[in-house]
Amino acid sequence: MWKWLVVLGFACFTVACHDLLGPECSESHKCRLQIESNTSWSGAFGGVNATSSYNGTGNGWIEYWGEVCYSLQKESDPGFLRAYYQETDLGRAETTAPFGVISGCNH
Repeated sequence: MWKWLVVLGFACFTVACHDLLGPECSESHKCRLQIESNTSWSGAFGGVNATSSYNGTGNGWIEYWGEVCYSLQKESDPGFLRAYYQETDLGRAETTAPFGVISGCNH
């Protein structure tokens, strides 16, 4: 009986960890940084090997894989800017400050 409890406990732990960590991001299964805003924004996004500049107005997203970080700035006084990785709870940030800056990493 105890063996079944160990197997059941391990299975539940495995499922819970997968839900917590989200799917693996890879070149064939890209993940997304979701950006929500009611104003213009710009910033940088990247990892160890490369960083790219981005800009936009309103909502958008950046596809990625691997360990990455972002830094985004509002290009206006009024409005809001928020960003989060869809696959994890890490890296969530939001600002309503004039020309506010947000940043976060997925690791």
